[in-house]
Amino acid sequence: MTIAAVPPLRFWAATAPVEPPSGAVVAAILAFGDLCETVDEGLVLLGLSPARLLREDMRLLLDRDERERALEVSILWRPAPGQMVRVIDSAQPPAADRRLSGFPRLAA
Repeated sequence: MTIAAVPPLRFWAATAPVEPPSGAVVAAILAFGDLCETVDEGLVLLGLSPARLLREDMRLLLDRDERERALEVSILWRPAPGQMVRVIDSAQPPAADRRLSGFPRLAA
């Protein structure tokens, strides 16, 4: 069994952080979210669909980067008291920035 050569793993190298969603993105999801899924009693998952983000009113409200970012964000909402429980961000850092990508692979 041989181990394939890979570049050294750098634990001290900083990865590029993913910026949190802007307040405008969160506000747009709360105000105009068209994707709505009940996940538990009293909890709703809100999001914006790609079709909704292409509409003219959303183009005026959010710039291009914010509209793209809104596709990665959803909000867990409790409608009865009007409470935001959690902002769920599914954005991932670029593949080159993932720290575990430098581990050696075993050759067959």
